[in-house]
Amino acid sequence: MALVLLLLFSGLSYFTLASNRLRYFNDTGVQHGFWNESCNGASHVTVYDEEDFEFVKSFLAFRDSSHVATWLGLHKTKKNISWSNDTPFNSTMFTENGTQSQICVAINGTTWNHFNCAERKPFMCHIGSNYKLITRNKNWCQALQYCRTHNGDLVSIGNDTENKRAIEKGEGKSFWIGLLNDDWEWEDGSCSTFREWNTSRVSPGSTFAYTTFSNISKEIIKVTDDGHADSFCTKGTTRIKVIPYNLTWEEAFNYCKESHTGLLQIIDENDQKAVEQWLNYTSVSGPFWIGLRQSRVFGFWIWSDRMVNFSKWKNGIQPELPLSNLCGAINSNYMWTDENCLVRQPFLCEEEIVFMNKLKTARKQ
Repeated sequence: MALVLLLLFSGLSYFTLASNRLRYFNDTGVQHGFWNESCNGASHVTVYDEEDFEFVKSFLAFRDSSHVATWLGLHKTKKNISWSNDTPFNSTMFTENGTQSQICVAINGTTWNHFNCAERKPFMCHIGSNYKLITRNKNWCQALQYCRTHNGDLVSIGNDTENKRAIEKGEGKSFWIGLLNDDWEWEDGSCSTFREWNTSRVSPGSTFAYTTFSNISKEIIKVTDDGHADSFCTKGTTRIKVIPYNLTWEEAFNYCKESHTGLLQIIDENDQKAVEQWLNYTSVSGPFWIGLRQSRVFGFWIWSDRMVNFSKWKNGIQPELPLSNLCGAINSNYMWTDENCLVRQPFLCEEEIVFMNKLKTARKQ
């Protein structure tokens, strides 16, 4: 109700320019070297998790045999161990393990240990002058995204006093701090813990600098040079997450807010196209809840923080009170429908991408 009144007093409208907010993918089908400008302002694809990887495999499944390999955005870098907020690292506080290409550091009780960055743990944010332990379990990148969303960063520690303070606030738990060592990075500069490459193909003494997706073996392979492969490009600052659990609208809303950024919003035509593209390659059947709800008092449809300006209602007709259901979904034909809010069905979350460069995260380029 408070949101509805706020929107009313602000003039009943919320104008946005068309944007590449949700990730959209483009398979150019043209072979280039890695650093060729074939993506035209976008970047080679970043893979964030197993769902992303399954999308890549499905999207590229219908290429003919002449298309052997596709560039991914992951490539070698000389970056050393560093704090997420770019504070200089004091090497006396922690000794890095040189055997892994990506390690993230957590305080485990009273000691610093390195872990697989994809592990899910509580984490500590540095917000203003405060250290705050967040007991939600997230991987390192998700933890970083949470802290920055709340106007902070993962905690950095530069001396014994700060270390004791973090340990005291940590309550004996194992929790992420902002220390990362990674000698690989994604072309778009985003944070991803996904490293599911094939290690059986690695030859002793080889120096690898790039990654491709093999259209034959359907796996990620490290390669030694930037020869020629197909370009597979993407642009956008927010991921679509298909959640296969059957929940009510309110349960789905709370799940997305807790585990991701929120229940999916479709704010313009570009968002709609991105959703249609993603759902075309998912194995989960709709309809899906989206973050669309109708005010039972005023009758208009709203997202969680804005009015609806773009729409794609079934049959081109917006549901109206008193006959309408109050919650919105997107069906298997990618049309919006009104549904009983207590129906249990899968749903779509959105998750903002966090970039290692804090300025880029803030600008959401």
